[in-house]
Amino acid sequence: MHNPISWHIEPTSRCTLECPGCDRTWFKNTFKFQPIQDINIDYLVNFFAENNFVKSTINLCGNNGDAIYHPQFINLLEKLKSQQHTIHLNTNGSAKTEKFWQEVCDILDSNDTVIFAIDGLEDTNHLYRKNSNWQQIMTAVRTVTNSNLKSVWKFIVFKHNQHQIGEAKLLSKQLKMNKFLLKKSFRWMDESHEDFMPDQKYIDETYFAQKQIIEGQKTQGEMMPYCKSNQDIFIDSQGDIYPCCESATHRFKKKHVFGKQNINISQGKLILSQSHKNFLKSTQEWETAPLVCRLHCSK
Repeated sequence: MHNPISWHIEPTSRCTLECPGCDRTWFKNTFKFQPIQDINIDYLVNFFAENNFVKSTINLCGNNGDAIYHPQFINLLEKLKSQQHTIHLNTNGSAKTEKFWQEVCDILDSNDTVIFAIDGLEDTNHLYRKNSNWQQIMTAVRTVTNSNLKSVWKFIVFKHNQHQIGEAKLLSKQLKMNKFLLKKSFRWMDESHEDFMPDQKYIDETYFAQKQIIEGQKTQGEMMPYCKSNQDIFIDSQGDIYPCCESATHRFKKKHVFGKQNINISQGKLILSQSHKNFLKSTQEWETAPLVCRLHCSK
């Protein structure tokens, strides 16, 4: 976890959507409240500066929130770009004005990318992306595609939109987006998601491997942890650091040392205790890897 080639940062737990499969939605439905957390921008940029983590690739996304809803999002972008980071912004694109998106475009540059999570067309996107607003999304897309930024349409396949893949891809070209990314999901273990489950050809093979692991059928595998290669080291909206976003979900975060002995960006210098180092070492072999690692970083 030193000199990472990429970071996955969740600036905020805020989001206007209530997607059924989201970690945030699960927490809200289970505990009947939603904690609001916003990353401290000064702590974050100081953390990068003190550890000489400059010119990194930063994926602004998260388990619970959408980055654009951080109350000081524009300031966040300005400070990250002052450190010469390359930004990949993942967003649903709703609830923001054309002025806001123009400010984003003015700060970012041609090395940066905005990935719009649009799961269907106007008549279907909102079925999973609950509370999303199609017109606001299109305003965001058109503002970005009229700039020098790269743009991506990320389309997660569900039962209700699988018939629209071709039409959506055509629309992405008409909107002058740079790429149409078809995303096959593996998140079908929860029975409440069955109504959204598409045909098998649109399901990520990871789902079938995870099902075997959960049911105790898969007893061996080859570990390929992202944290070993220093990819997508995760910082959540509280500023806590985890090896990856999957280890920081509500299901797993309190079951391992990174959740029990928090390492926070407010500390400045990144220092791993021996127990943290032991955890990272354990992820590299099937026999010792925690369940979260075997589910997400094995083949």
